[in-house]
Amino acid sequence: MLTQELLMHIHTTFGSKVFVVYASPAINDINELVAIHLDRKLFEHSNFKKASELNGHGRNTYIKAGTFSIACSNPKKIEDFDLIKELEQLTETDVQENNENNRQFIKGFSKKIISLTNENKYFSTSFQKLNETISKVDEYELFHSFLVMRNFRQLTGAQWLIKI
Repeated sequence: MLTQELLMHIHTTFGSKVFVVYASPAINDINELVAIHLDRKLFEHSNFKKASELNGHGRNTYIKAGTFSIACSNPKKIEDFDLIKELEQLTETDVQENNENNRQFIKGFSKKIISLTNENKYFSTSFQKLNETISKVDEYELFHSFLVMRNFRQLTGAQWLIKI
């Protein structure tokens, strides 16, 4: 629930410029997970849900990948969506700029993530400590931005993706 609160803050801050989703492998045990990973089919065997649709719910259950799920607390059926189609739409509308603008977006995005996460009462202290370890490379802004996002991933488990 703590991560959901932070992801919703990111979603409302960036709006249509970012696409915030939960991804979860739809597997039964660790052996199946490893086999699917080695076959490079994890994407096809995962369930994706928009974080905004899970707002206010403590749990989300599903039977298999690519089907609806049930968000719990106040049970609500959430239909599946086509992740690739959503990413292509995001690319078409927001990321059609040249590489310099993408660099600026990445640097600005990481600065906003720092600000948003530092405001969060659950993650701020740990995030600040993780970012202290990368302060030596502040002058390399793009590299620093990637390290900030790595720290964000380590802390929250949230992955990020950029289409350039």
